[in-house]
Amino acid sequence: MSYVNYHQLNSNTTHLTQLPEQMRCVVIGGGIHGLGIAHDLSSRGVDDVWLLEKNTFGSGTSSWSTKLIHGGLRYLENIADWRLVRSSLAERRLLMKLAPDLIYPLPLLYPVYAGGSRPAYQVKAGLWLYDRLAQSAGLRHHEVVSAAELTANIADFRLTNMTRCFQFWDAMTDDLALSLRVAASAHTQGAHLCEGIKVEHIESLGGRYQLNLSVAGQSEGLKVESAAVVLATGPWAHELLTGEELIPKYQAVNNKGVHLVLEDLGLTKGLLLEARRPVDGRIIFALPWQGYTLIGTTEKEYSSSPDQQRPEADELDYLLANFAYYSSMSVAELEAKIKYVFSGLRWLVQEPARGLSKLSREYQVSTHGSQLAKIWTLYGGKLTGYRLLAKEVADQVCHHLSHDHSSVTHQRKYWASHHDAVKPLPELPHRFMAYELFKQHML
Repeated sequence: MSYVNYHQLNSNTTHLTQLPEQMRCVVIGGGIHGLGIAHDLSSRGVDDVWLLEKNTFGSGTSSWSTKLIHGGLRYLENIADWRLVRSSLAERRLLMKLAPDLIYPLPLLYPVYAGGSRPAYQVKAGLWLYDRLAQSAGLRHHEVVSAAELTANIADFRLTNMTRCFQFWDAMTDDLALSLRVAASAHTQGAHLCEGIKVEHIESLGGRYQLNLSVAGQSEGLKVESAAVVLATGPWAHELLTGEELIPKYQAVNNKGVHLVLEDLGLTKGLLLEARRPVDGRIIFALPWQGYTLIGTTEKEYSSSPDQQRPEADELDYLLANFAYYSSMSVAELEAKIKYVFSGLRWLVQEPARGLSKLSREYQVSTHGSQLAKIWTLYGGKLTGYRLLAKEVADQVCHHLSHDHSSVTHQRKYWASHHDAVKPLPELPHRFMAYELFKQHML
C-alpha cells in the first residue's frame, strides 16, 4: 500500500517545502486524541486535514498509560464523574468491536483487607454501580471469589486479614498499537499525517492563523496558514498559546504517572491493590501484559518541562513497596525482575476544591478566535474515551467549516485493518527505558 498522505519528515527525507502554505484544518499533536480528531474529520469527508507531530505518533502519553480500556472504577467515588464512567463503559464495548485484535476482555481481582481504605461493603456497592452504569455495554457482572481463586492467579499472595475478594471485568490493549491503528484509519480516509514537524509559534492574522514550522536538522522553516487549528498537544499546548489573543482559558496541571514492566510474575488476571505504603487511598494495578507484569501507577504533580519528565527513584520505591506488601517477594526480589520503566503526564484542568488524585479525567475544550478563524485546545481526557472527545471537537470544527456531516467513526467500515499500518509497531526496548539504563542515570 502506498502512503502518499503520510510523511515521515527528517533531514534525510521529505522537506518542509513539500507542504502547502494554505491548509484548511491543522491538528497539532499525534497522540491518540489528535489522531482521533484527524480520523473523525477525514472520515466525514473534510478534505485537506493535516496532522503535525513533532516526534512520532503516540510517542508521548498515548504510549505511557496503564493499557486499560475501562470505565474507571475508582472515579465512582466522585458523583460528578459518574457520567464519565458511563460513557467510558459504552466506549469500552464499542472499541472492542472496532478493534477486536487489539482490545480484549481482562478479569480483575480486587481483594479487600481489614484496615484498608475501602471496606468490603463500599467496594461491593461500587462494583454494583459499575455493572449498572455499563447496562448493555457490560462484559460480565462482578462476583465474589474465594481465596483459592486469588492464589491460583498469583501464588503465595497475602491472605492475612483479607475479608473478601471480588472479580469484575474490564478490557486491555496496547495503547501505542491502538494509536497507530487510529493513524492508519485516518490515513485511509484521506488525512495527511506528518511526523517530525514542530510548530514553533502560532500567530493570529485576523482571518487565518499562521503557524511557524520547523524540522530538526533543517535550517529552513516554513509558515503555513489555516482557518481551523486544533491543539491536541497535552502539556505542550500552553507553549503555543501566546500573545494577547491566545491567553489560556484554563489553569492546568501535569499529573505524572510511573509504571514498571517486570518479568512475568505468573498473573493470569489483573489485580487492584489498595496502597498500604502509605495508606493514601490510591489504587495500584498489577496486570498481565504481553508476557510481562505491568505495575502502576503513581500520581505526582510535575511542573518542569514536559520534554524532561522521567521516572524518579521515589516513585519506583512507592510501587515496589506497595506490591511487596501483598506479595511473598521482597522489594529487592521484585526490583531484580524489573525490565523497563516509563512515565507519562496526564494534563488535567486544575480544580482548587480537588486534590491531585481527585482531579476529573473528563475532558475540556476551550476555543479562541472568530467566525473566520478558530483554535481549539484540549485538556484532560482518557484513552478509553478518546473517540468521543474527537467526535465533539470534530463537530465544532465542521460547524466552523460549514461542513454538515455527522461522525461515522463508530462504524467498522471507516476503520483500517491490521494490514493497513502506517508504520511498524516498535519493540519494547525502543518504547520504554531499560531499568539498567535508568539506574545509570540515577547515579
